[in-house]
Amino acid sequence: MWPHSDVTGSASKSRKRAAAACHACHARKVRCSISQTGPPCTNCSLDNVNCQARPRQGQSLRRPRGTTRTRRRGNNPPRASSDAGSIVQDAVDLGEPIYRPMTGHFGHHSERQDGRSTSPLSLQQTACSPVYGDPQGIALVAEVCEPERQGKSGHFIVASLSSDNIDPDTLEYLKRRGCFDLPHFNIQQELVKAYFHYVHPFFPVVQASSFLQAFGSPEQKGASLQLLWSVFLAAANFADTTTVQSAGFESRKAMKRSMFLRAKALYDAEYERSKITLIQAVLLMGFWYADTEDRIGPWHWNGVAISLCQSIGLHRQPDASFNGSQNGPSVNRDLWMHLWWSCFFREAWLSVGMGRPMRIDLEHSDTQRPDASASERLCSGLTEAQRQEYLPDNPHDLFLLWDELLCVTSILSRILTVQHLAKRTLFSQSDVIDLDRELRGHHGHLDYLRAGATEPVLTLHMHHFELFFESTLITLYRPFILQSLGHQPAATHAKATRDWLSSAERKATTAAMNTTNILSNMITADMIRLSQSLICIALVPTLQIHLLHSVSPRKLVQRLGCHQLDLCMMVVNELKVTFFGAEILSRLFTRARDTINSRRRGLEPTPVGPDAGNVRSPEGRSRHNDEMAMPASPVVWDSNVPGDYGRMTDSRYADYLKY
Repeated sequence: MWPHSDVTGSASKSRKRAAAACHACHARKVRCSISQTGPPCTNCSLDNVNCQARPRQGQSLRRPRGTTRTRRRGNNPPRASSDAGSIVQDAVDLGEPIYRPMTGHFGHHSERQDGRSTSPLSLQQTACSPVYGDPQGIALVAEVCEPERQGKSGHFIVASLSSDNIDPDTLEYLKRRGCFDLPHFNIQQELVKAYFHYVHPFFPVVQASSFLQAFGSPEQKGASLQLLWSVFLAAANFADTTTVQSAGFESRKAMKRSMFLRAKALYDAEYERSKITLIQAVLLMGFWYADTEDRIGPWHWNGVAISLCQSIGLHRQPDASFNGSQNGPSVNRDLWMHLWWSCFFREAWLSVGMGRPMRIDLEHSDTQRPDASASERLCSGLTEAQRQEYLPDNPHDLFLLWDELLCVTSILSRILTVQHLAKRTLFSQSDVIDLDRELRGHHGHLDYLRAGATEPVLTLHMHHFELFFESTLITLYRPFILQSLGHQPAATHAKATRDWLSSAERKATTAAMNTTNILSNMITADMIRLSQSLICIALVPTLQIHLLHSVSPRKLVQRLGCHQLDLCMMVVNELKVTFFGAEILSRLFTRARDTINSRRRGLEPTPVGPDAGNVRSPEGRSRHNDEMAMPASPVVWDSNVPGDYGRMTDSRYADYLKY
C-alpha cells in the first residue's frame, strides 16, 4: 500500500495552474496568490500596486456567490466556511477586501503539487492546518483590521503549509529502511490491541474510532504510516513472546528498536504533514530510550511534542466560535485536550526522573483538563465488533483513573516548581499539609473501584495509579528527609520541629512500604511484565528510602530496609528485559548498595579484648547481617532527628552517601 504509485512520478508531472490570477501577475506570468489570500495578492502587496482580479475565460466578472467555484482540483473536498475555507470565495469578490494576515502569510505554500496521494479520510485534515498567533502580537493586527472576526483566542485554520512531494532519493531511502514493509496484519492486530489495553488508558493520544476505521479499511487507506509505526513501538513494550517471535525478533528490545528506526526515518523525511498526527507520533516515539545522554530519548521527543502543541495553540483554550462543523475535522477539541495534557503528564514524570525543570508551566496554559467524559468521546463511534476486539472491558473506570492521575500529576508539578528552583527552597509546613490533604483526596475513588475490580486490565492500572500516587507523596516529603545543609545538633531544635520532621519521615516510609506491597501484589498476579516505562521513574523515591533505611543504626530497621530494597531491585531487574531505563536504574542502585556495604565494613569498630586478633569476618557474609555501631543516621530516626535543614553532626554518615 505504501508508497502510492503517484509518488514516484510526481517529479515528472506538470504542475496544475492556479484557479485565477490578477491582472498584474497575469501580465508578468508569475504565480498569483489571489485565490488563497483574496485581493491584494502577495505580489501586488509587496509591489504596492493595485490588485484587480482577472476572471478566467468563460466566467463572468461577477459570479453569484452561490455558484462560486470552491475547489481547485477534483480530489479536494469543499472547504468549510472558516478562515481558510472562505478565502476562495473572497478571491472573486471585487467588493471590500478582507484582511486575513495568517492565511495571507502562509498562502504561498498552499499550491499543492501532485505528490504522494492522500486518502479521502486524511484529505480534509491535510487540506487545512491549525496555527496559533499571539493575541497580543499578529492576532492583534487581525483584530484591528478584521474586527468582525469572531475568534479572539489567536487560533486560526489556514491552508496546508507545504507540498506533499517526496523526492525519489528520500523515497528510496525509506524503502531501504523498511518503512513501507508493515508486519503481517495478524501481528499488527495484536500490537494495536496491546496499545488500547496497556498504553491508551493512561496515555490517550489517539482517537480510537478514526484510527481503527483507517486501520481496518482495505489496504489501510487513510492510516498514517508515521502513526502506525509509533503505535507499534509503544505497544511492543507489552507484546507477548509469541507476537515478538512471530514478527521475527528475539526480544521486545529488538522489536522496539526496529519500530523506532522506521518511525524516526519517516520523521526525518518529513513524511507526515499533519501536525496533529505528528504530535501523536512523536509522543509515542518517546517510549524509546537507549541513550543516557537522551539525544533521541523521551525527554527529546516530549520536547518536540510540546513545541508542536504550542505552535498550533493546544496550550490555550480556543474560542467557542472556533469549534463546530465550520472547521471540519481540522478541529477536535477532545483530542486536542488529551494531546496537551499527555505532554504535561509525561513532562512531569520525566522531570522527576531526570531532575530537570519542567518545560510546561500550567500558569501559561488555560486548556481544560480532560475528564472521563472527554476520554470516552475519543472512543465514541466504534462498532461493537471493534470494541470487543481491541478495547478492554469497562473502559469508563479506566478513564476515571486517568482523570485522577492527571490531578495527582498536577500536584506533582506544583511540588517540582519549588523543588527545582535554582535557589534551594522548601515548602512551609502548612503548604506541605495542604498538598498532602489535596493529594489524598484523589485516592478515595480507588477504594470504590477496588471493591468491584475483577478485570485484570483495570487491576493493573489501579496498581499503576497507586505507584504514581505513593511516589508523589515521597517526592513531597523527600527534601525534609534528605536535608544536608546546617550543622546544628538535633537537640537544639524546638520540639515542634522535631515532631514535624519525624512525622515527615514516617509518612515517606509508609509510602515506600505501600509501594513495596503493591509490587508484591503485581508479582503475585504476574503483572510486572505489563508495567509501563514510567514505573521505573516512579520507583526511584521508594528505592532511595529503602536505601537509606539499609544504613540504619538499628539492626531490625537495617535488615528490613535491605529486604525491601532487594524486593524492589528484583522488580527492576525484571523490567530490564523490556526497558533500557531499568538497566540504568539497576546499575545505579546496585553500585550504591555495594559501595555502602563496602564502606560500612571499613567503618566497623575494631574488636577489643584478648581474642581480638583471632576475630575474622566470615567470607561471603550477607549484607543483611552486617552490623553498624554508629551514633547517627542519614534518615530521620525517632531517637535522632535533624534540625531544620540541618546536616547530621557525625561526618562518618555523610560517607555513606558519597558514591
